[in-house]
Amino acid sequence: MYIMADYFTTFDALTTARPYREPFTVEDAMKIIKNDSAIQFDPEVVLALKNSAL
Repeated sequence: MYIMADYFTTFDALTTARPYREPFTVEDAMKIIKNDSAIQFDPEVVLALKNSAL
């Protein structure tokens, strides 16, 4: 079961600075999430959220 909260949690984790790494840019975070669609995220949800952010 896919949960939208996973998308937002992952996006936040990628774009937030950590003591061990710099944050990813929004563009890079979106690429990572898109690459994981159908594996970790529902591709339709990823596409809808990407389109709503434009």
